[in-house]
Amino acid sequence: MTAFRNDLIYTNSSGSAALMSNGLTFGAKRNTATSFNEYFTGYLAEVIFFDEDLSTTDVTKVNSYIAIKYGVTLDNTGGGIQGDYLSTIGSTIWDASASTNYHNNVIGIGRDDNEGLIQKQSHSFDDSVRIYISALAGTNSANGGSFSNNISYVIMGDNQDHMCNTPAASAEVPGTCSLNSRLEREWKVTRSNMTDNINLDLKLNACGAPASVNVTELRLLVDDDGDFSNGGTTCYFNGDGSGVTFSYSNPVITITGISSAVL
Repeated sequence: MTAFRNDLIYTNSSGSAALMSNGLTFGAKRNTATSFNEYFTGYLAEVIFFDEDLSTTDVTKVNSYIAIKYGVTLDNTGGGIQGDYLSTIGSTIWDASASTNYHNNVIGIGRDDNEGLIQKQSHSFDDSVRIYISALAGTNSANGGSFSNNISYVIMGDNQDHMCNTPAASAEVPGTCSLNSRLEREWKVTRSNMTDNINLDLKLNACGAPASVNVTELRLLVDDDGDFSNGGTTCYFNGDGSGVTFSYSNPVITITGISSAVL
């Protein structure tokens, strides 16, 4: 038996042991066939059994399902394909090694009928970013939205920078968007067979002066080379005809109507 944590082999010598002669258990350790002497104090969100050993690719598919469903960022310290996210048909929906600077707080939504995944909303661990279809609800199942396509995903990760303007961010303000500042944090977003509009909630840090935000001055900046100052940035704002709209409820910026033509 091998244990993994976030796609990385768990080798901590103090980890739990499986006493197979007394039966396989979850949440407790047997000391005899009928009694237990150690108990797990956390939560077990889901247990998945297979009747055969899985290949590396199949393990990655299972890890991807769990990671998307529960908002876990897979570990990619081993390099190569470790930390990649795969659909059940084997297509790469997030390439960790191609997203090194953005392989943080990875979250996603998607539909994959082969594994019964219908993830309509997700948020980062610190809840500073939310991605969803339709209207955000209290739970994923309560979200009334639906996906048009099977095997469709949107995955995103960030560079872990501040949710406010900084001198470093000011150095990359595009000159064509009528902006004085921008958030230092950036996100990489991948779409895979997703034709539905997506929505984002972004929670500002206190350094972002959340009490002074003016919706008419907000812009969504989209760039494909990581440099927002070299002339290749597209700016979206309310009323620009793209369908993108902004609203604000201190300290959360909500961006809706983000289509495949935008991202």
